Amino acid sequence: MKRFAFELESVRSLREREEKEARAAYGMACRTRDNAQDASRNAELRLTTARLDWNERMTSGLEGSALRQWQVGWAVLQTQRDHLLHELRMAEGKVQSAQQKWQSTRQKLEGLEKLKEQKWTDYQAEANRLEVRQLDEIASARAANDARAFLYNL
Repeated sequence: MKRFAFELESVRSLREREEKEARAAYGMACRTRDNAQDASRNAELRLTTARLDWNERMTSGLEGSALRQWQVGWAVLQTQRDHLLHELRMAEGKVQSAQQKWQSTRQKLEGLEKLKEQKWTDYQAEANRLEVRQLDEIASARAANDARAFLYNL
């Protein structure tokens, strides 16, 4: 009997490569999202610190020019935070997209792997069937030889 060969092995290896690339893209998207989360938390922390500084300065009195300067700085911090929150939302969308692609490629690969396992099981069953048939033929031939020898000796 010829050796086992899965006819779709090249397709399976291609799907395996696609799944690996999709998994890597998902990991990269998660890292990007985590970085965006850290950056937005830092921006929120800077805003909170600025607010506390504002409250402290207001109790000690603040000149008009310092007030205007603080307002401009506050606006810049808010703009940075808003931009970082937008980037975070975009990164979360990319994570979801990458996760769906990874799951899709994984399912395709699993389908081929199950098909390969089924083909392997069928191959083994056929090999076992042929082996049993050959053993039966050997046993039948021996029995026939033994019968002939027995009849010859009579």
